Amino acid sequence: MSVTSYKLAENTFYPMPAMRLLAKNHMCDALILSAFYWLLPARRKAWMWLPIAVVTIWCFAHITYNETYSDMMPFSSWLYFSNLGTVLFDSILGTITTEAIAVIALPLLLLAVWLVWLRKRIASDIILKQWSKRWVAAITTLILPPALILLSVASHSIRKGIPFTQGFSIHYYSLINFKTKVYPVNNGNIPFVIYSIYKACDGVTTEQKQQAKNFIDKEIPRYTDNPYCITPSRNLVLLMVESLNAWVVDLKVDGREVCPVLNSLISDTASIACTQMMAQVKNGRSSDGMFIYNTGLLPLTGGSVAMDYGDNHYPTLAQALKKADKRYHTMEITVDRAGMWNVETTARTYGFDSLYLQDVYRKEYIKSGQSIDKTLLEFAASKLSAQRGPFYSMIFTGTTHIPYNILEEIEPTWISQSKQYTVNVRNYLEKVAFFDRQLGTFLEKLKQDGTYDNTVIVIASDHSDFVDNEPQGRQSITNNGIECLFVILNSGLKGQRIEGPVGQVDIYPTLLDIMGANAYWWKGLGYSLLRNNINSVVPAPGETMGDKSSPLLNHQRQAWSTAETLIKTNWWAQDN
Repeated sequence: MSVTSYKLAENTFYPMPAMRLLAKNHMCDALILSAFYWLLPARRKAWMWLPIAVVTIWCFAHITYNETYSDMMPFSSWLYFSNLGTVLFDSILGTITTEAIAVIALPLLLLAVWLVWLRKRIASDIILKQWSKRWVAAITTLILPPALILLSVASHSIRKGIPFTQGFSIHYYSLINFKTKVYPVNNGNIPFVIYSIYKACDGVTTEQKQQAKNFIDKEIPRYTDNPYCITPSRNLVLLMVESLNAWVVDLKVDGREVCPVLNSLISDTASIACTQMMAQVKNGRSSDGMFIYNTGLLPLTGGSVAMDYGDNHYPTLAQALKKADKRYHTMEITVDRAGMWNVETTARTYGFDSLYLQDVYRKEYIKSGQSIDKTLLEFAASKLSAQRGPFYSMIFTGTTHIPYNILEEIEPTWISQSKQYTVNVRNYLEKVAFFDRQLGTFLEKLKQDGTYDNTVIVIASDHSDFVDNEPQGRQSITNNGIECLFVILNSGLKGQRIEGPVGQVDIYPTLLDIMGANAYWWKGLGYSLLRNNINSVVPAPGETMGDKSSPLLNHQRQAWSTAETLIKTNWWAQDN
């Protein structure tokens, strides 16, 4: 878990003597935690294993969480009990690292030593039975480490000429390698993950509410013309694909395309496509993707909107379509099971009339013995074909979800036999190839029963996934992350390739354009890709990508704080 540097907002690197710093901080932490041990009478020393177990679980959770999110686990995530299930446990097993194993193995080794050798010696220790000496030891272990840290930080800050708060954040919180960017916050450089933990707990001030109102009144586009909509009241299918990285497009393994169906759709001159859409999801991951696409809002930087604010009032894409035509039936068809990411609540919040969880078609999925997307898309095709009026359906897939260290429910192909890439990457590509085949079957069924002809189909990533932390020759991976993909089929418009980067928040206003729903008053916090040459994005507060001189950047930066205010105040449930 060594730390060699922190990357700041302006791409400046600050080298750090990682191992020496880690050793010193770990010793200080151990001393503080041992205070409880000294206070216990000798015959009660076994109670010490309770805080050791708690700390072990805490460290293990943060390390495994970081493998997926590159962030510390926010406090609110500890309360998301409904997300516990096979998907979560499989994800942990698929991303477990040697550091995570060591966090568990070392306390177990210490436990064995204690049971075999130390327990009886400690119980018979005369010194430990004396209250006064135990209190002296406990107070010493509580006071000495913070004093040493503050003295070290003060000395470091004076020598380097930096603010004390910055010195503290760099000097102490660096003991955990979360590969974290450090952003300028509150006149000092505080690690963004540390800041985000507390930011999510802050109340929203009157000034922030006024700023949000001014932003909405002045910055949100007010166009109501519909120059792009050729045929009103068309169907819409938003197919959200789990962890679909844009670098799979046109990728070949041993000379063969990994996803020929997707490639053909993107290359079709009638399609609207972008392979440089940057993920803006945060701790809510897939649920954040659903939130962004359905509301045109950005998520919270700490915590999950779906879990913490899922029952708020939001303007949504489903409401916009129903306002354009009351006959619209809206449905969500998802790979999730009941309780996952509060999906039953958010489906109502987003304006879906019907919700079909995995529980509905799970027996067929188990019977098929194949990856979940085969049954999911077969079920979705049957539901869409049965619709008699205009509909909007959001379909969420799952085959390409982690773990990637194993390959289950999918028959290996030539990809697994290849020597290209690592096992993890090949397994990921096998999952992408499987989804690609099911996508082709799904679209063919819609064409056969005539549903396709009057349906706009949007294929979009819920977020990106590194799979492996090294590019391994894949040239399209950016320095800040991995590009997502979206492609719009059968829009009735002239096809185009949208150059990026763009953000996920730009999809909502784009769909309002395509679906002829611009009479709806809420245009979202992004920009319609049909009306703007964007070429800039703010994936997270303090981070920009693309054209740094873009006139849209100020709006894109402010959109994050505005979204947070709108979410936390339940803005649309009250008179602002």
